[in-house]
Amino acid sequence: LRQNQERKTMHENTRITPENWQAVAHLLPQTALELAAVIGIEAACILIDRYGGQKIPAAKGITGQGRKTIAAYAELIGGKAAERLQNGIFLHLDDSGYHVPKCDGARRHLRDTAIREDFDRMTATMTARAAMMELARGNGLTSRRVWDILKNRQGGNHARQQAGA
Repeated sequence: LRQNQERKTMHENTRITPENWQAVAHLLPQTALELAAVIGIEAACILIDRYGGQKIPAAKGITGQGRKTIAAYAELIGGKAAERLQNGIFLHLDDSGYHVPKCDGARRHLRDTAIREDFDRMTATMTARAAMMELARGNGLTSRRVWDILKNRQGGNHARQQAGA
């Protein structure tokens, strides 16, 4: 159960939302920006969260299966956004599908920012080493990677020196 909670926390730390879109817009691939321009930021965030890095069917709504697929998109992102997805993106593609951008750079930035904030909060009540170990476990990272994330913010080895490493 704890592992599932940690994964949920990790996922929440990397979720691109309408609230943090502008903060990470400079890190988003052009395809994500184009998707948002066509269907809206909120709908783009939902598609990226659900299907980022995957190819989804580029349904045009012509066949029965295509209409079912568009209806499923409408349920997920709303009718108007699904219509814009169909007419603004899918109609210009072949039948091989649409690759939803994964947005790794933006997700990594959000994760690293959350790790730094969590580290600052946690070290008010525990040692830097204990906080680092918990953050590494909770984010599926090595302790070395967590130290590197903390070091990059602090511009040196401040976090390692705090822990006596």
